[in-house]
Amino acid sequence: TRMASLPLSPIGFSSFAAFDLEETLCLCGRTMLYYTQGRNLNQEIRDKVIIARKDAYTVYCLKRSDGKAMWKFHTAGPIDSPPTVYKGLCVVGCRDGSVYCINAADGRLGWRFKVSGVERRIGSDDRLESPLAISGSVLVMDDIAYFAAGRSSFLDGGIHIYGLNVWTGEQKYSRVAASGHWAKGRKVRGSLVDVLISNGDTIAMRDMRMSKTLEGGRKGGGTIVSATGLLDSTWFHRKGWKYQKVAGQLVAYNDGVSVGVGNPYARLKYERKSQAAKYKQDGHLHQKFTRYEKDFFVFGSKISAVGAKKPGPGPAATSWSIEEMIQPRAMVLAGRKLFLAGWLDSMAVKLKSGRPANPSDPDPHESVLQVYSVDDGKRTSQYKLEADPVFDGAAAAYGQLFIALKNGKVVCMD
Repeated sequence: TRMASLPLSPIGFSSFAAFDLEETLCLCGRTMLYYTQGRNLNQEIRDKVIIARKDAYTVYCLKRSDGKAMWKFHTAGPIDSPPTVYKGLCVVGCRDGSVYCINAADGRLGWRFKVSGVERRIGSDDRLESPLAISGSVLVMDDIAYFAAGRSSFLDGGIHIYGLNVWTGEQKYSRVAASGHWAKGRKVRGSLVDVLISNGDTIAMRDMRMSKTLEGGRKGGGTIVSATGLLDSTWFHRKGWKYQKVAGQLVAYNDGVSVGVGNPYARLKYERKSQAAKYKQDGHLHQKFTRYEKDFFVFGSKISAVGAKKPGPGPAATSWSIEEMIQPRAMVLAGRKLFLAGWLDSMAVKLKSGRPANPSDPDPHESVLQVYSVDDGKRTSQYKLEADPVFDGAAAAYGQLFIALKNGKVVCMD
């Protein structure tokens, strides 16, 4: 186990996931951090981990063997998700309204594409950003870098979507998703911006589907759908991802198997509905959760997996669902193993009053990494972490696991 520590504010690192540079894959639905030890890569870009520090407007390149910083690149605004590495290039969107293309070998700038020639700024999360902000994770396919700029189809002229030549920054495709006043009399349903993802044939932004030339409407499928956005880390029970038959606050899919981790509140509230008269509970369904019994509290998470049997020898069809006393915030599906990073859940409040059971330690929990078999859902091992993981902050590549922690460290585990 190795750790790389950088001076961070409480916000910590952005979330990330890992990819093979020889392919343009989407793990957990989006392009995120790249661990570059790929086959047939130039020697100068092998063995690197590239990650974005959200609060310092900085992209870091770390050496995989010891976590030391090899280079860093400063942008002019926040980076809400890590960059994409493609054929030796590091492409990152920024909330200053720009996309930067960096040489992954040495950290030098190749080109910068600015969505607007007007340097306007608005306040967002105690920082200044462009009204046409861009997420850090840029989708790259077939030498084209795709991204969306903006916030809502109702604001600032709508959501501006681009496809650029990844080598030169030249604009190849563009479209605007506009609603309301900006739709100029047309009745167009509203849209919110998100990280662009793809199934290899079409490009998706939430429930919006486009071709590789950015044409088309809302039909399509084959990608993760999230109503509140792939960067939403609130863990709200109505917020979630969905892929085919699996849904949850986090979803991962690989080799025909899909796994979802969900907040059990929505399911439990309906199970308790029939017991309302017993405890003389009135009011809205949400209010029927009271503190009369320990079982009325929402503990842990529900983990479900679905997968079809492939022709020929190999693992049988996968279908299982378990409930575990863990609050996961990062998940990786690698081969036939499922990795969950989070903290162990527990009863930490007094019944009826809801006050902390131990006022001197109101939020006791142990940060852990748990490993499960994808075939049957059985937990095979558990490891202690020194801090909670960042939301969606785990990656696996070439037999190693990377986890971004909220204390500002990136952990590499063999």
